[in-house]
Amino acid sequence: MIVAEDLRVAAGAAVHFIEADELPLLDHRFTRGEIRGAASREELLAGIAEALAFPDYFGGNWDAVEECLLELPS
Repeated sequence: MIVAEDLRVAAGAAVHFIEADELPLLDHRFTRGEIRGAASREELLAGIAEALAFPDYFGGNWDAVEECLLELPS
């Protein structure tokens, strides 16, 4: 179980897998996406981009993921 306090620490920034019943414990913005079964880095990045509704100019690489995450509204 992820403790809500763990997600407030910037050093703990990561992708966290949580159970649906844990969502009410958290006060963060979440989205759900299906990335299991991605057979390549390209498929994984495309799944992330789709789940987070990245803009059309998303470059399909890890630097572009970072840029788009920083642009997401809080």
